[in-house]
Amino acid sequence: MKNIAIIGGVVLVILGVGYVATSGPQPTATPASETGTSAESSDTAIVENESVVDESSEDAATAVAAESEAIDVETETAAASGSYQNYSAVALADSETKTSVLFFAASWCPSCRALDDNIVANQASIPDGVAIFKADYDAETALKQQYGVVRQHSVVVLDANGNQVGSVTHPATLEQLLAAL
Repeated sequence: MKNIAIIGGVVLVILGVGYVATSGPQPTATPASETGTSAESSDTAIVENESVVDESSEDAATAVAAESEAIDVETETAAASGSYQNYSAVALADSETKTSVLFFAASWCPSCRALDDNIVANQASIPDGVAIFKADYDAETALKQQYGVVRQHSVVVLDANGNQVGSVTHPATLEQLLAAL
C-alpha cells in the first residue's frame, strides 16, 4: 500500500513536470499545403518575427533618447529665458545662472512625468537666471544624499554658489515650482 502511494506520487510529479515543460507558448506551424510554403520558410518567418521584436526594442530606446535630447534642444531655443535640461555635474558646474533648481524625477513616477511635461510645455515661463536640472532619482544617489532628498518628485533650490537655499516636495506645475524660489 505504501509503495502504491509512492509510485502514485512519482507519477504525479512526472506528469506535473511534463505539463510545466510543455505549457509555455508554443509556435504553431501551419501545414505547408495551407500556406503554399515549405516548412523551411515557416522557420524563416519565426526568425523574422524575432528580429521585428528586436527592432521594436531599439525603436523604444531611440524614442527615449530622443525625448531626453528634446529637453536639451528646447533649452537651446529658449536661451532668452531660463532653461530646463538633464542634470549632469558638468552642466550644473558650468551654469552661470543666479538660481539652479534640481528636480529629482523618477521614470516610474507618474507625478514626476506630469511635472516634467508641464515644465516642457511652459518652458518659456522659466525666468531669466533660473536653470532647472532634471536629475534621475534612481541614479543620482550621491546627489540625493548631498541635499538630503529622500523621495522622488523633490525639488532643491541652489544659489549661484551651489548652496541649498530651499526645497519643495511634489509641486504639480512649473508655477508651483517657481513659487518656491
